[in-house]
Amino acid sequence: MKSISGIRMRSPSITVEDYLESSLYFLSLPMCFSPFLYFLSQNISREKRKLKEVMKTMGLHDVAFWLSWGLLYGGLLLIMSCVMALILQTTCPKSCFSALFLLFCLYGTSSVSSLVFVLGFLKLNFNELYSLLKLMKG
Repeated sequence: MKSISGIRMRSPSITVEDYLESSLYFLSLPMCFSPFLYFLSQNISREKRKLKEVMKTMGLHDVAFWLSWGLLYGGLLLIMSCVMALILQTTCPKSCFSALFLLFCLYGTSSVSSLVFVLGFLKLNFNELYSLLKLMKG
């Protein structure tokens, strides 16, 4: 075993010239999901009531309702993740597109699912939730 030795090679994974510029990218890209989440919360709460009643009168099950919403927002999430991974890959050229895409997809999926989970329990609209958060901050 003494004949096996390792050499530590230098290969920086991120080559960025300006630290402030790169930190703005890293902070702003996850914030790109906030308009998507706002759009999601507004439309789901409004359209959910209307569409669910219509689908029940047509004789469809709840699975069709949730599948239609899941496919719509899953497609939007995939498109936004692809765009954000492309933007970040231009900033950090040695990063892998598939890894960035997977991370943004997982982040978006967890954000959307936690938002739907929390809004299901709160039964508040977005403006009431925002005012409640403002009161908690003081």
